[in-house]
Parts: sequence; structure tokens; C-alpha cells
Amino acid sequence: MNFWEKITGSDLTRDWKAFEARAEALPEDYRAAWEEIKAHLFPHGDFTGRNLTPIFDAALGLLEETA
Repeated sequence: MNFWEKITGSDLTRDWKAFEARAEALPEDYRAAWEEIKAHLFPHGDFTGRNLTPIFDAALGLLEETA
């Protein structure tokens, strides 16, 4: 990640679009679980949410694995 991406957050936008695309491929009940995970984890993030990216990636990977 370069300085410009960190300042503008374009890397986060790219990551979130990838997360949402992966979540769309899940069955309906797993997508509902994904929405609940997001809702419960967001309050624990920092200003940008950058610290939660690895956690969301792991949680989505777990949902993909179980589906």
C-alpha cells in the first residue's frame, strides 16, 4: 500500500468491494450471518476500519468454507 492509497482509502474501497462480491456468492442464510458479523464488529474498529480488514477476511473465509 502506498501513501496515496492510505490517505484516500482507495485500498479499503477495493477490499470492501471484494468482500461484498465474495459475500454475494454465499447462500442466503450465510449472507445474513455476514451482515450480523459486520454489524457487530464495526463498533470495534478505528476511524478508518483498516484494523478490522483481516478479521473480516477471516470471518468471510470461514463462512465460505462452511458453505
